[in-house]
Formats: sequence, structure tokens, C-alpha cells
Amino acid sequence: MKTSFASVKLPTALVDAARVDAALFGRSISGQVTHWARLGCAIETAARLRLSSDRVRAALSGEFNADALSESERELFDALIDDAMAEIHTPQERVFLASFDKQSNTDNVPD
Repeated sequence: MKTSFASVKLPTALVDAARVDAALFGRSISGQVTHWARLGCAIETAARLRLSSDRVRAALSGEFNADALSESERELFDALIDDAMAEIHTPQERVFLASFDKQSNTDNVPD
């Protein structure tokens, strides 16, 4: 799928801050601004749906059982995980990892 782009004017201070964080997280400046925009959209969606961003954040960091999230919190959680995975894996790695989703998990030990 080909991505189309549009030009926008941004305040210099925002671009400078994006430049710093982009270097820190291994993103392009455009990628960093896009990441921030996605986070902003997720936060606004969470507020609109009365989601607990603290619960989603805790689940993302492994400090909260993601299975206990509400349906709408789980949708946000999944979207953020998908975004994170897309940023850290090459397309070939994503295909490889996706192949595991199709396999049954034999590591689970019954309680």
C-alpha cells in the first residue's frame, strides 16, 4: 500500500522537539511527529470513550493484566501495540511474527 503525503507548517519549537525525540527513539522527524499525532488521537478517543489511559499505559508496560481491559480499552491497546510493532520490525520480520499468530500455543501449562 502506497502512502501519500501532504505538507503542513509546524512551529519551529515543535519540529526542534521532534528532532530531539526522533534521535532518541530512532525515528525520522516526520515519523516522530506522526507518532505524536497518533498518540494525540488515541488520547482524544480515550477521553471520548471514557477510557482509562492509565490502565492502557499500565497494560502496555506489563504492569496490568491486559485481559482486564474493557472492550474499547482493548481496541486502543491493540492499536498502540500494532503501531509499536510496525515501528520496530522490518516488513520481513512482521511476516515472520505474524506466522506465529496462526499456530496454536503449546507452551501454556494448565493450572
